[in-house]
Amino acid sequence: MCGCRPLIAGKSIVQDAGKAAARARTLRESTVEIWPEASHAINGEYPARLAERVHAFLDGVHEHRQG
Repeated sequence: MCGCRPLIAGKSIVQDAGKAAARARTLRESTVEIWPEASHAINGEYPARLAERVHAFLDGVHEHRQG
């Protein structure tokens, strides 16, 4: 299992970041990041930073599958 890596926007008006992070941490093998300066439009605000995280996650999935 590679685990999940939730990225939570700290300034989102859609959810409470602290509650969302606490819930996400209950997932097996999760690594939770709160980006305090990000709003719910996190993908538009930080596209390069988000792309780095996605690529790193996918690299980990690939390595895990290779065994």
